[in-house]
Amino acid sequence: MKNTTPTYSLGVRLAHALTIIVLLFLFATGVRLAWFEQGFFSRGVTDLVDTIAPRGSVFTIHIFLGLTFVAVGVYYFVYLLLNKESQRLFLLFLDTQYSFTKKFFYLLALAMGLISILSGVTLYSGLYVGSDGYTFMKYVHYYCFIFFLGFTVFHVLNIVISRRSKLNSIFFVRPAPGFFKTRVFGVSLLVALLVGVAVHTVVKAPATLVCREQNRDVVVDGREFDIEWMGADSLVVQTAGGVNFEGGVSEVTVKTFHNSQYIYFLVRWTDYTRSCNRHLVKTKGGWVEEVSRYLDIFGESIYSEDKVALSFHKSRSGCLATCHVRTPGKMGLHYTDGDTADVWQWLAVSTNPAWEVDDGWWGAYEDAIVGGQHYDNLASGGYRSNLNEDWHQPYFLPQHIAMRDWIYIDAHNYVAYHADIDTFSVGDRVPAVLVAPVVGDRGDVKAHGTWRNGVWTVEFVRRLSTGSPFDDVFKGELYLGIAPFDNSDSKHAYHLRSIRLIIK
Repeated sequence: MKNTTPTYSLGVRLAHALTIIVLLFLFATGVRLAWFEQGFFSRGVTDLVDTIAPRGSVFTIHIFLGLTFVAVGVYYFVYLLLNKESQRLFLLFLDTQYSFTKKFFYLLALAMGLISILSGVTLYSGLYVGSDGYTFMKYVHYYCFIFFLGFTVFHVLNIVISRRSKLNSIFFVRPAPGFFKTRVFGVSLLVALLVGVAVHTVVKAPATLVCREQNRDVVVDGREFDIEWMGADSLVVQTAGGVNFEGGVSEVTVKTFHNSQYIYFLVRWTDYTRSCNRHLVKTKGGWVEEVSRYLDIFGESIYSEDKVALSFHKSRSGCLATCHVRTPGKMGLHYTDGDTADVWQWLAVSTNPAWEVDDGWWGAYEDAIVGGQHYDNLASGGYRSNLNEDWHQPYFLPQHIAMRDWIYIDAHNYVAYHADIDTFSVGDRVPAVLVAPVVGDRGDVKAHGTWRNGVWTVEFVRRLSTGSPFDDVFKGELYLGIAPFDNSDSKHAYHLRSIRLIIK
């Protein structure tokens, strides 16, 4: 009886082996990112994801695997053509012994693979438009990959039951003549590497924002006047993945210029609610900080405040490389590979009344609590809690029950707490944050923001060089990351491709 078991050259075997490995790791990292994106999962699902999914620089790994998947596909196609095995590509679709259903299913799998790559590039590059565009691309990417995973299982089962082949023949059947051809193997590998590098270069090319010198100042008040920002370079960035934003998406506009002494930034982003929800609430047992009843590892997203963070990196990978997903007991941590990233965080309650930002920096990993996040030196001032936890009472009370969402120390709009003046009823709220101007490096950056018609506008100013070892010097080239928060403690919106900031 004639042996019908097909033979496979080294190149074919290598392509199949690499595809299996890449798909397994793509699935594992994809599961972790889906968990990260969706937010709350049950404890059982979280434990399962923790078991099968990697941690750390998952975004970077997933993107690298996607590029590797493209390179493997190119390698396989070129190898079959050069090795005169192209019948493996076309026989399935031309041979009449295969049913139309099988041919259609394999063609659909090829299409799903291409669409998953294109949708992944769209998500990474921020090429979608608005929340509808992001949601559509996210689910296209998700369901294409689910289909492709199912197809892989189907393909293996089909080989197991096929009369024409055996599962172990791909890797273990005795090599046939011409099993390894050095020239064909080398050329195919070279073409795959060149295509992979080219795709990587095009996909990861950062958007560019040029900071030019202008002979004028800006009144940093959160109001965008044309005469102040005339001629400043502008860039629109799509951010996604933030809790409370519509579809998780917020469109951010950033502008910048300098006047040889100070650098100015304007950041404007969509947020349909003004959130200043930091309060103490009176209970029968005393005053407590108002928090959600059920908190998960993603932190507070109801009783919080609007924020925006700007991070300046020397590395092109920027915020993509500093985000390490799912550290023990937490959603994730920020830390670098050893360099220092300058980080500014503006908070609607905690810093905006003082017209400044919280100036910090990210460094190398230190521990599972802070990662690599630090704050600049603080001599005095800054924001702190208004709750005396020992006595379950506020340190200060506003002078009127209708006072706003914070107590600004220098405004004298408060009185020291005393039981005799506590006329509040159970359920009443007072500000939970005491705000004062920062003295020291931590207050180097001045800023102020205003909210109007569903848009926050924040203006920033800082000296080009502060002399602090924790602050970047604004000259030459840096990479910028922007992260808006919508009433959230930690789950902010983000963009994966860095912004190349050129200071001229």
